Amino acid sequence: MKRHLAESTMESEIIALSEKIKELKWVVNILSKREEWNYIKIPIVIKTDSMSTIEWIKNRGAKAGGTRHLTKKLYFIKKDVELGNYIIKHEPTDSIESDGLTKTLGLQKIKNCFGKFLTFEGGI
Repeated sequence: MKRHLAESTMESEIIALSEKIKELKWVVNILSKREEWNYIKIPIVIKTDSMSTIEWIKNRGAKAGGTRHLTKKLYFIKKDVELGNYIIKHEPTDSIESDGLTKTLGLQKIKNCFGKFLTFEGGI
């Protein structure tokens, strides 16, 4: 796997979305060969708090300038979105549960992110 240092937040979001779609394709491929396929709903919704990334994907497409690797990643995302396999949906930062795995959080944010999964008793 080639490593690339993102030069902007939006670029890192595009790289992350591309990797997420690759992983989802892998999971869907495995589950489609089993009876668990019934549990997968297409289109799969992918949440991001980056409006600029969503707009860039929708409006600039594969014609976007930049480095070749980023154009390939963008095309990869855009193709699957246009085919209706995925929906890239904006979600406010405070509503995205996975932020709890990537950012430093205060107590309220911890409760918001993980309250569905954990019981906060005895001092938290």
